Amino acid sequence: MRDYGEVSVDGTKIVLSHYGMRVWNGSHRGSVHLYGHSHGRLPGFKTPSGGRCLDVGVDSWYYAPVRWADIKRQLETLPVVQQEEYEGDED
Repeated sequence: MRDYGEVSVDGTKIVLSHYGMRVWNGSHRGSVHLYGHSHGRLPGFKTPSGGRCLDVGVDSWYYAPVRWADIKRQLETLPVVQQEEYEGDED
């Protein structure tokens, strides 16, 4: 089993991880991060620069496989958060 992977689907770079990350490869360039592990307790969001992340664990999706089209629709409904909200202050 691997905890991390990167793929491209329909021209979208996707970072796959068992664990949710608040910053991921390409998050400031519009890539998508899909994760599990958090059992729906780590909310997804959009970055101001177009990155998006979403919990795709089975317990967040009615214990059924999810199509890329459904994931894309859900990604578009996510709230935009400012950098300091997900990266923390850089003092």
